[in-house]
Amino acid sequence: MKWTISSADYLKLARAVYAAFAKAFFNIQQSEPQLIANLVWQLPNFINSVTLIGSTSIRSGAIFVHSQPFVSCGNFPSAKPDSVEIGDLLLLRTTVQAGTVTCRKALLLQAKKFTSFPVLPDNVNQHHLYAYWPDFVYKRSTKALNLQKRKIQGMDLYNGAKYLLIGNNSSYAYFGYYADHILQLLHARDALILTAQPTYPHLSHHQYFIQELIDFILGDAGKSYVRPAQSGSLGWDQVIDDLISITANQFTKYISNASGMRYETRGQFAFLAGSFQDISVLSEVATQLNINTDGPPLVPDERMNGNGSDNSGISIIEFIVKSNEKASTE
Repeated sequence: MKWTISSADYLKLARAVYAAFAKAFFNIQQSEPQLIANLVWQLPNFINSVTLIGSTSIRSGAIFVHSQPFVSCGNFPSAKPDSVEIGDLLLLRTTVQAGTVTCRKALLLQAKKFTSFPVLPDNVNQHHLYAYWPDFVYKRSTKALNLQKRKIQGMDLYNGAKYLLIGNNSSYAYFGYYADHILQLLHARDALILTAQPTYPHLSHHQYFIQELIDFILGDAGKSYVRPAQSGSLGWDQVIDDLISITANQFTKYISNASGMRYETRGQFAFLAGSFQDISVLSEVATQLNINTDGPPLVPDERMNGNGSDNSGISIIEFIVKSNEKASTE
């Protein structure tokens, strides 16, 4: 069920998302990890600055980490690479009505830069994972998860896991005047950010990420999950639980930056205050929060995968949508 808000509140929310994108993707020449770090920082700040006039309130928090969990399966179409990232960014949404959590949704995104259409998957094993979700095991994903088996099933997997396509000014002409107009509003003429389903031979079913993100916040995108996952579960619920737990637990670990001269936290948390913190799935495990108010962290030139044992997590942006209205099933 899509959340109902007034047109005035929808406009406030949309403006906040647009402003965050303008800041996050202004320099499209930055690396994929840096662009994700920018978004993880900017989006909660802009969302949390919005005060809606209706009965709904929305707050956001986020964690950024440099290294993503890797997974492997026995039927990858190519021998190399033998493992792939499970994703670059995880979006979470919690619905709270009259004090009761009524729904949780997640959207897992794999970032990819592109320069022209149609977009071809450049990593056949990564595409195989997102297209078919075969049995897989964690690899280089912390000692607690390594070799743990998972199997995601369901009719709506393409709602839950998508490509996040980051294009430059040589690619957005494909979308014509509408895309050009959107970019003018964003003051980010070099960026076109889309989601896509993992079809073959080309990715398809493109959606402006701005619109998909607004729909996700309002409950009309993503795939539902239950937390905690049922005991013995190997599916979607458990995978989302895995990603939340290892990210929050690894958040306070330190690694050196590209220069090797100084040390920084692997992530940062945009704080969810008051009653929102009590509901936040990130705050459940990340109780010691280092709050950075200076801006997005500088990401090393190369992804810091370490030896894969204890440095893995996934960047997460969380949204909590609360209403005083009577709870209903979503």
